[in-house]
Amino acid sequence: MPSTPKFLSLALLGLLLLSSTCQAASHGGDEDGHDHDHAEGTYEWVGTFELPKGDHTLTFKKVDGKYADPSILMSFMRLEAGAKFDDDLHKEQKEPFAHALEKTTEAVKDACVAAKKEMGTEDCPMHLEDGDKIDLSELEVHSHEGHDHGRRDSHAGEKESMFVLLEMMDSKAETKFTLSIADTGTYAMITQHMMTEFGENYLTAAGGANVKPTDVSFPPVEVKTTSSSSSTRPLGLGMVLVSLLAIMGYLV
Repeated sequence: MPSTPKFLSLALLGLLLLSSTCQAASHGGDEDGHDHDHAEGTYEWVGTFELPKGDHTLTFKKVDGKYADPSILMSFMRLEAGAKFDDDLHKEQKEPFAHALEKTTEAVKDACVAAKKEMGTEDCPMHLEDGDKIDLSELEVHSHEGHDHGRRDSHAGEKESMFVLLEMMDSKAETKFTLSIADTGTYAMITQHMMTEFGENYLTAAGGANVKPTDVSFPPVEVKTTSSSSSTRPLGLGMVLVSLLAIMGYLV
């Protein structure tokens, strides 16, 4: 049987290791401070850009020999001049983006085409391949008026969002799309994945210069806690301490 001082040293060391493990498990996130455990079934990243009239190029690159995903769902919005993608917009766009994600299958695309439905909506995302054009000329400037957390009461003929599914060309190291801007303005790019997962310089202007977002935001993450998760850890530590005291009493 170990001596009391030796046993106490081992017991204290065990408690310290347990404490450090619990602290490490309670922290997460990447080097940018953004936790990738985002809301399931919605977008992951929003970039706001000041884009001049003309054709720009979206480039998706293979990283470590492969694309981050064979395809990526994106939606585009035109915002009021200088606006940012605020919390109200996040609440408003979460539901339609999640809905569009469910409509990205080939079966849905074929049904939309057969029914001659408008493509580029949340019900019928437009499927595009390498070299295709994303034409944003029909986008109206978004206004908070008439919107209530996902309700989109746009007037007839208005189009405040465009949904596209961009499919990667696996036989090529890069897949490119033309982003056509008819009017200079502020545009939001809402993406299923972090754009940097497909390379750092993903948007270039007509002259080849890199275009950086003026603002970047992420969907709010709802932290869910349960009574079991909040009580299990203290209970476990309490049991360890009680057991330790009991053994100490026996040894003494």
